[in-house]
Amino acid sequence: MMGVRFPGLSDETWLAVDGKRKELEGWLFDAKHATYGLSLLRVLYGLLVMGLLGVNFAERQYIWGVGSRWLQPLVGEGGFTRPFTLFSENSPALFTATYLLMGFVALLFTLGWRTRLVTPVLLVLWVSLTQQNPLVTDAGDVVVRLILLYLCFADLSAHWSLDARRRTRAAAQPGRARRIALPPGWENLFHNAAVIAVACQVFIIYVSSAMFKIQGSLWENGTAIYYPMHMHSYDAFPMLNGMLSNHVSTVFVATYASVFLQLFFPFLLLTRPTRILALVGIMGMHVGIGILMALPFFSLSMIGADVIFVRDRTFARVESKTKPLLRGVRKGRNRDKNAYREREFAKEQGDGPDAHESVLIYDGDCGFCQRTLDAMKKRLATWPRTAPYQRLNLDQYGVSSQDAARAMLWMEPGRPPLAGAAAFAQLFRDQPQLRWRTLGRMMALPGISHFGAIVYRTVSRHRHQLPGGTSACKSPLAAR
Repeated sequence: MMGVRFPGLSDETWLAVDGKRKELEGWLFDAKHATYGLSLLRVLYGLLVMGLLGVNFAERQYIWGVGSRWLQPLVGEGGFTRPFTLFSENSPALFTATYLLMGFVALLFTLGWRTRLVTPVLLVLWVSLTQQNPLVTDAGDVVVRLILLYLCFADLSAHWSLDARRRTRAAAQPGRARRIALPPGWENLFHNAAVIAVACQVFIIYVSSAMFKIQGSLWENGTAIYYPMHMHSYDAFPMLNGMLSNHVSTVFVATYASVFLQLFFPFLLLTRPTRILALVGIMGMHVGIGILMALPFFSLSMIGADVIFVRDRTFARVESKTKPLLRGVRKGRNRDKNAYREREFAKEQGDGPDAHESVLIYDGDCGFCQRTLDAMKKRLATWPRTAPYQRLNLDQYGVSSQDAARAMLWMEPGRPPLAGAAAFAQLFRDQPQLRWRTLGRMMALPGISHFGAIVYRTVSRHRHQLPGGTSACKSPLAAR
């Protein structure tokens, strides 16, 4: 239509048609779309490939290697020739080496390193492996194969990738040589065409699946999902499957909802409210398939393709809210590490413990308390100075004997005392291991800290009745 005007069209119609043409050209050439969605798709597909290789590593020779050569007549029907025959050699060592190479390529793909080169290599390796045994596939391999083919023409590294970090650094160095690339308009065209291809592939899968379903009587009467949930090969969690399928209303709604979502999925994406409904519903359906029917890799292949329909603005909004939280966690981790180094340096210099060390004050007459502390000392890498309150001059710490008898106290110079569950949380936050520091931070969160305080008071009230406890362990709280 460019530069050509069809006869019989009025001026208003022609202007409207020409405006739509320009709008389409702008969408294709001016900017890349679904950059966040494709970046997340890259991560999910990379994890899918690594997960599939990892869980089947022990049986790799029997599934795709020399132990599966009896399937060669069936493999030959696929019609794949070089370069899609990388796993067809009869050497177990060569097969394992290629298998490990594929895992490494999948890792590079997940991290977003040189995705323009890595993506077609991963496609060749994926097809070469999966075509070796058509009997163990679940259709997810075909979905990944088709999507990877389209992704060879897209920019998968706009976000959350090593390529994006390299481009950012290159932009900060004006004199650095730039990579060879297509003109921006043509690069955008190939990228957006790949997005359209992925979207059309998803539409074909969903609509054709729904069309086949509505021809069956089981889908018509709303009982279709009941039967696969009771097949032995699909019941990874038999108790959960039975609990859900025993409710007639659950089976009825799930059966009709799956058909409705798949049949009308392309049209539900046209408006924001229905798009949210469609994406939440279709992804929830695949999560259910992955868990209830033991098809996690097929579900992940479809969820990965579905994320391209989430707008970049939504991803950017989530990213803007998540980054400050991640920076806060990172700063907190660095702060904890620095505090730990300062305490260790003070110990090496031989400075007084009262000036530099934290003190954990507990009830020395309580056998349960002593037993608990001894057990924790065996598991934690670092331990503060501990002392029973009966042997301390509590006035210099600004606490009373009643406070010390009621709860364990964490005393640190320049900070108010922490009692009970808060003292345990601080003890965990001061550990060098990430798992303990994470636990300590979680215990200090609002809500969790209140629950922890209730649990601590309950244990303290009954500590004389717990293992190692005696009548001397009786807390002042027990009298309440």
